[in-house]
Amino acid sequence: MDGLNFRPLTFAEEPLLRRYLTAADSLSCEMSLANLLLWLPDTGSIYTEYKGRLLIAAVGDGMLFFPLGERFAPSELADIFAGIRGMGIAADEIYDVPPDYIADNPDLPDYFLVEQSPDYADYIYDLQKLVEMSGGRLRKKRNLIRQFEREYPDAILGEITCDNFEEFIELSHRLFAATELTPTLEQEMLIWPMVEKNFFSPELGLGSLTLSVNGRMIGFAIYSCLGQGCYDIHFEKVDHTFKGAGQYLVRALAAKLCKLGGKLMNREQDLGLPGLRQAKETLDPLLLYRRGVLKLRQS
Repeated sequence: MDGLNFRPLTFAEEPLLRRYLTAADSLSCEMSLANLLLWLPDTGSIYTEYKGRLLIAAVGDGMLFFPLGERFAPSELADIFAGIRGMGIAADEIYDVPPDYIADNPDLPDYFLVEQSPDYADYIYDLQKLVEMSGGRLRKKRNLIRQFEREYPDAILGEITCDNFEEFIELSHRLFAATELTPTLEQEMLIWPMVEKNFFSPELGLGSLTLSVNGRMIGFAIYSCLGQGCYDIHFEKVDHTFKGAGQYLVRALAAKLCKLGGKLMNREQDLGLPGLRQAKETLDPLLLYRRGVLKLRQS
């Protein structure tokens, strides 16, 4: 198809990505600049600008991200996707379709099979509610935080810096090794070398929070800014031998993001894993961002 000249996506495209992502103002964790760049070794993403839109194909995952920019009508989107597939680019589906695009286009099923799986919905939380830990559903979290504060009154919050980076790396490896292997953990371990290599890269815009007890780091969180005052939590790890440390870190992180002007927190998907789903549901999400997946109807 004329005009579809795909090139490998690299860190050098950060200004281009940032321009489109800022305009999109999305709540989706998939539209995080950090996620798009950190996952490059796995996704092998390629990109092109076409008719004023940005198209990104994650060929390693066999999908095309929903185009960024002014939205195509379903008929034109179907033609473009068919053209991309006709070029031999490995893309079986269009991923991360905004829920409002599905709602606003009743003719979409004429061209695509439409799926909105709860397994791939993002959990979005009200930051102020996490700071206050208010409501009956969060009572157990409040009690665990109080227990942690009584047991470790001298706990210290900080950030990942050049001075404590080696301690952060050592803790991350220890926590990975001590955690039962799940699909989520496998994914995290897959891209962790990219995190270590590029943590301080300005292109990623990563922020962090650390938790230390008795001079030793026991937990950390890594985040970046999405749209609509929402922050995406990429990683959150804690040594659970310190009872209540996880809940304490969540509240402290919410407080920090509130001070940065944040309103919402995206804690990403549960991937259909019962334990992960329960953990995310117990934090009482404000809403689920139900992204869609489109597959071309066979003519």
